[in-house]
Amino acid sequence: MLEVFIAYTKGSNIEELEATLNSWDLDGLEPVAIECGLKKFQIIRRVTAENLSHGNYVLTDLGTAPVEEDFGQRAEKCLADYPTVGMVELASGVDVFVCRKGIVDKWPTPRTESYMKEHREAYLLKGYETSVCPEIHYRHLVGLLPS
Repeated sequence: MLEVFIAYTKGSNIEELEATLNSWDLDGLEPVAIECGLKKFQIIRRVTAENLSHGNYVLTDLGTAPVEEDFGQRAEKCLADYPTVGMVELASGVDVFVCRKGIVDKWPTPRTESYMKEHREAYLLKGYETSVCPEIHYRHLVGLLPS
């Protein structure tokens, strides 16, 4: 089972958080909300997910949902089929990515606002690749949330 870490701040929309948690509550997935401060939000959510996860995990932004009902099984298959890949990004964008647990033990100093470049670099420094998995997708919940 993959844990799905959804980070939020004190100012986040609670309905959006609830909708995001509910959308990831599928067979093979365990949604987990983690509260982060605004300062260094991107690195803190990644380090927290890595430290709290019990195995490989998914990091997702608020307001996202998996497209496939078997997203968890597909994501695990992507990691199993490609043992040299440390992080899987989705073809539909970079708001959701699947991470292999236990690879990153030193996080690069933040240089970008999104911290994606540094996260990829952390895997590359350990000899792992990052790749796109065309078999899994996500969508945005925009327009589906209560106003």
